[in-house]
Amino acid sequence: MKKSSFVLVGVILLAFCYSCIFKGDACANRIPFVINSLDRKMVLQVKFNDSTMANMIFDSGWNRLGFALDSAFYLEHPDLMATSSVVKVEAGGSAWTPEYHTKFAECTSPPTMKLGEINCVYPIFGVSSLKRIWGPLTVDGIFNIPANDSTHVWELNFEQNYIEIHSGREFVMPQDCFIFPLEEDSLYFKIKMPMHVKCVSGDTLTINRSFLIDTGAAYDICLMYQTPELQFFNKQQDAVWLQFVDRYCRRYTVQTTLFDSFQMDSVRIYTFDFPNNVSDYVLGTNFLKRFNVYFDLPNRRIGLQPHKNYQRVVNPSIRRYYVGTRNDSRGLPSIVDNIADCPGNPYQEAGFRLGDMITHIDTIKTETATREALARLQDADSITYGIIRDGKPMKITVHFDRSIPQGD
Repeated sequence: MKKSSFVLVGVILLAFCYSCIFKGDACANRIPFVINSLDRKMVLQVKFNDSTMANMIFDSGWNRLGFALDSAFYLEHPDLMATSSVVKVEAGGSAWTPEYHTKFAECTSPPTMKLGEINCVYPIFGVSSLKRIWGPLTVDGIFNIPANDSTHVWELNFEQNYIEIHSGREFVMPQDCFIFPLEEDSLYFKIKMPMHVKCVSGDTLTINRSFLIDTGAAYDICLMYQTPELQFFNKQQDAVWLQFVDRYCRRYTVQTTLFDSFQMDSVRIYTFDFPNNVSDYVLGTNFLKRFNVYFDLPNRRIGLQPHKNYQRVVNPSIRRYYVGTRNDSRGLPSIVDNIADCPGNPYQEAGFRLGDMITHIDTIKTETATREALARLQDADSITYGIIRDGKPMKITVHFDRSIPQGD
């Protein structure tokens, strides 16, 4: 009996080894990734110059000509720049918030970057303070599929959380995939996707646009400020206003149908009312996570394979947006210039008006307020503001309903 068990185990191990050998690079090129809820980025390990390990964000919305390293990581590993030279230094940052920028050094002769057993070849790379732009991320850099890769199929498996790089010669697209041709853009991945959405109100809209595939964005579907569809969503009454850096975005929960047959419930469409450098239409990670995604580079197409294990990644620290400010004559952000027009806005109910100058937040003077001191007030049941309206000092107390769920 024991002998038979050992034989069975041996057969299984041999079969596993056989499958790894004769499937080519399938086992060696399957790299797990993690998605942290606080930044909602896909992070996985790569190797530089066959020795230095790094945790890198995979961002399909990043420029495909090069990767970027965080300056702190570069200082720890100066050998990565041994054969490189800086060709230019310019302001760089996130396209979502272009005013948040830092110096970006573009360099030639990148170190060799290996993902699994595949060498990712780029003509350039950059060094920048990524943490200054995106916050205290525990990552060393950011990358996308190289622009000169025309031979592999990159699988983003959101069912089991790994990236696998397949040989294009041997790969067969799963039969249950929705197939979209890649549009002619060498630096970014864009597909034209027709979808029919139905709002809570019952209003419907067909969107048939070119979408940027962006795993650097955590959202489902994003519509930028200049898109005509915003006129439709501005009429909806169920918007959830969310804090976005020092601005806001609005979220609508809709039912979505692709190809008149594939239905998805609880899809979130986000609208952005301010200028930025992002593509007009974006499909983010929380949309893509409903599928296993295949970037078929030899055939210039993308396959989306539905699966049943979808789980939304939620950032619990994102707050509701109620009121926005601009700088006063002293350069302090204390003039109320926006009030979210949504049911239950406590600032609206308390009587705040556009143009009010905030002088105190509880006992804290606006001119001496620190981020840490204000953070301690986030969970208060009420806050009393000192304001000046039409030249007269006033006090307004705002009461908060803490049963309203936060996060996104």
